[in-house]
Amino acid sequence: MAGRCAGQATWDQDQTMTSTARSVLGSTTKVQRENLHWRRPLIAGIVTGLLAAWCIASGHTSFAVPLAVGAWFTALIDTQQPFGIHLRTMSWTALWLALGATLGGFASTTGYWQLLLVAVIALACGFAGSLGGLGLGNGSLVLVMYAIFAGAPVTDRHAIQTGLLVLIGSVATIVTSLVIYALWARGQMSARPGLSASARSRLRAHLHLRDEYFVHGVRLALIMVVATAVAHFLHWPHEYWIPMTVAWVARPGGALTLERTWHRVLGTLAGIVFITTLMITSGHSPYELAVLAAAGATLTLIFVRAHYAIAVAGITIAVMALFAIEGQSFEMNALFRIWATLVAGALLTLGALVWPAAGKSVK
Repeated sequence: MAGRCAGQATWDQDQTMTSTARSVLGSTTKVQRENLHWRRPLIAGIVTGLLAAWCIASGHTSFAVPLAVGAWFTALIDTQQPFGIHLRTMSWTALWLALGATLGGFASTTGYWQLLLVAVIALACGFAGSLGGLGLGNGSLVLVMYAIFAGAPVTDRHAIQTGLLVLIGSVATIVTSLVIYALWARGQMSARPGLSASARSRLRAHLHLRDEYFVHGVRLALIMVVATAVAHFLHWPHEYWIPMTVAWVARPGGALTLERTWHRVLGTLAGIVFITTLMITSGHSPYELAVLAAAGATLTLIFVRAHYAIAVAGITIAVMALFAIEGQSFEMNALFRIWATLVAGALLTLGALVWPAAGKSVK
């Protein structure tokens, strides 16, 4: 009898894994058309490209990444809401992006103490999902920014300056969007978010050991610690791409994490193939790189909720272009981008399979 029960359990587990695998692979061809939007992504993408072009023209190419990332990532959250609500969302996101970048800048000189710091920050960012969709999105972005600037190559920027540059890039997108909507869509500016429970009450409702977001925060902290330790051990160029990828992809549900991991690998490979082919066949000038950064940022923002793999291809194109603007080797970055994505994907897959359930949320 015990053997039969064990066999049934194994059968059920195999069926679940097979179903999950089919769902993950099937998501490759599904585009959620209702989540496709282009106006706000185009605004943010153009601002991103113009900031990159200004860095080239002024000779401040080391500013390209924080300025462009601030302009670009500020528009990632809540793009489907009326502009009045989206404006408030962008403002909060701008502050969280600057905070994440500043914390990462300070942590960049702490060596292996980063393992403790990243555990604390990842736990907090994972649990931020209990605040709702915006909390989950902004928590992920804070962790992404922390990972980028905690492991970024040393430049003449210190932590506070890095945070300010990110904030300036964010403000550029916010102000440009505000002007455009004030001139052509003023009616959307009066929209206000509906009433909701206070942040404190929402956090307290989820503060128990079996809550899905608490479990997600713990799991995320463990994977981020391992990813950061592996990155330090490997000493690859842009070693932070490993924990950064984990921060981008991880979600409370194991199946969703596996799906996003698959899309991340596909999107990275597609982006690398596209930009490598373009570089080899057409070459590039610095200002063409700024155009590529704008195109990649726009593609990301258009598809971020419609098809994650296409959005990741946009991320890859924009990132490769921005680092080329800073004078870094494109060929080396392309190779290590792929390897970092594969290593992070392996860690995420292992975490999702070993710890597939994310606990139960309090209703």
